[in-house]
Amino acid sequence: IPLEDGEILVGGKKLSDSTEAEKAAVRRQELGLMTQDFHLLSKLSAERNAALAPLLAGKSAAEALQAAHDLLDTLGLAAHHKAPASRLSRGQRQRVALARALAFPRPLLLLDEPTSSLDPDSRKIVMDLIRSQADSGAAVLIATHDAALMTGVDRVLSMQNGRIVEAT
Repeated sequence: IPLEDGEILVGGKKLSDSTEAEKAAVRRQELGLMTQDFHLLSKLSAERNAALAPLLAGKSAAEALQAAHDLLDTLGLAAHHKAPASRLSRGQRQRVALARALAFPRPLLLLDEPTSSLDPDSRKIVMDLIRSQADSGAAVLIATHDAALMTGVDRVLSMQNGRIVEAT
């Protein structure tokens, strides 16, 4: 269905027709988001930052912390659960932000440069986690300059002269 400029549909419903409370519910329940700036709370520990998304979505504290621990461990941060975000390296903060985005299954993931500060081993782990989410049915949109991330994806779009076009 062709969409008008600026229209966003989630579950068949236009977000522009939604109340602010409905939009907030969509962000909490439907959207896993990781930005380039990570937006971690600097005084909170890695585990608490990673547990924020599931907590806000209504998961119990035990469920949220378990999901955070599991992802942080997978991402090579087992020794940093209790470290405040302000004491983590950029690559560690990036992995905490990714753990927060992936802390519970959601149908849409928006990831902005998810591998930009990572070493090759961490990059592979992240790519595998993202692919696993996509294979489980999530729609994953990644903005990246990392050519390695673009291999093995279902579709690549690029910006040309302010327009989104199918990459060839």
